[in-house]
Amino acid sequence: MYGTDINLSLEVKGLGTTKITITDKSQNSLTLDVIVDYLTYNFVVVKHDILIVGGNLTENEKKAISEEYLTEIPVKVGGGYRFIFTDLWHSEGGEALIYTDKFGDNAIETTFEKGRIVHTPVYEIIINDVKRIFAYGSYVSPTKSDMIVPVALFEDITPIVKAKYPNAELVLSEQKIEPSTN
Repeated sequence: MYGTDINLSLEVKGLGTTKITITDKSQNSLTLDVIVDYLTYNFVVVKHDILIVGGNLTENEKKAISEEYLTEIPVKVGGGYRFIFTDLWHSEGGEALIYTDKFGDNAIETTFEKGRIVHTPVYEIIINDVKRIFAYGSYVSPTKSDMIVPVALFEDITPIVKAKYPNAELVLSEQKIEPSTN
């Protein structure tokens, strides 16, 4: 019967690959290659910024903060993050590969947990024995020229900055990221 929808339901038992062949009464067949793997997000860092919000800072202090703390961002432009959700059912965390210089090369292997602060997804990652918390959100562009809203990882570095610049109110490092297919 033409135009009839057919529903196919599969139950995942574990990771792996298989082939599924479906054959109709006329012996026409369709073979599907099925791969069950962990959910993985690959992000390449394409730009860095320091966002300074509020506070009673001079332009020279803002410039000094930007110059100093841009170097503290753990992943350089061209590097990136691979988040592998090893909890197959809940996707709450897993393994992380941190590519500090170039995406795909010389990864720091670590773990991460994915959570939320209010409605914002966050990634808690241990990098070089330091717990870092990156919020995932819309990239704040100084030029607003992007047609598609880009995304970024933000880290609140206010407590670190306040030690040297007590008038700082809110300071965030910002890593503009793009998905990678690698």
